[in-house]
Amino acid sequence: MGNQHTNYADVSIATLTIGNRDNNFSIGAGRGYSSVGGYAKQPLLTLSGMVKVSNKRYIITDNYSTDLGNYKLTILTAGYRFMLKRANIDLGFLVSFEKNKVGQVFPILGFAVPLNKFGNKSNKK
Repeated sequence: MGNQHTNYADVSIATLTIGNRDNNFSIGAGRGYSSVGGYAKQPLLTLSGMVKVSNKRYIITDNYSTDLGNYKLTILTAGYRFMLKRANIDLGFLVSFEKNKVGQVFPILGFAVPLNKFGNKSNKK
């Protein structure tokens, strides 16, 4: 049943956030693990934030950087969040940097539905 030689990877990150629900900044660090190479020698660093620019719109960013031994990998994201009545839509782009050169650029489309907004009608009277 299944492949007994499955490879996997995991990252655990501790994050500190300052600010409020509408304007915040987070910094974090963590350590990766893979079934092939064990624990990473260098930490994964994260920086992220969100700034409210109008009633239901935000500028967002989420960034990662680590040293993979033979090269440094940095991933930067920037985007725009639209808050709807029961969901969020994120539009943006992701840029990767390898060895201090721009690698690839990808568009981002995100859609999130908070689960606590549905089915909890006990608070309404």
